[in-house]
Amino acid sequence: MAGERKIKLFVGGHCTPCESIKKLVEEGMFLVNDQEGAQVDMIDVETEEGFANIEKHQLTGIPQAFDESGKRCKISIDEENKVVVFDCDGEPEANSQKTA
Repeated sequence: MAGERKIKLFVGGHCTPCESIKKLVEEGMFLVNDQEGAQVDMIDVETEEGFANIEKHQLTGIPQAFDESGKRCKISIDEENKVVVFDCDGEPEANSQKTA
């Protein structure tokens, strides 16, 4: 079994969708690849640290998340269970195929 997953989540104060994601993550209400126990490092892009990461990760918008290997994670909110879902193991979107 792999070690604990570590996700970098980029958010900002001017980002409305970020607010609900930040709140749920702060409350521990999130899953990474359908598993609990990962660590989410929230980085505000409006800080010096966040600004440095904009270029490094080529951020074009927020919220965005990356796993420890630098792979972009899909972010969604499970409204029914009030949980943020990070999908870091999915295929890159360019190659993804729709399944019914």
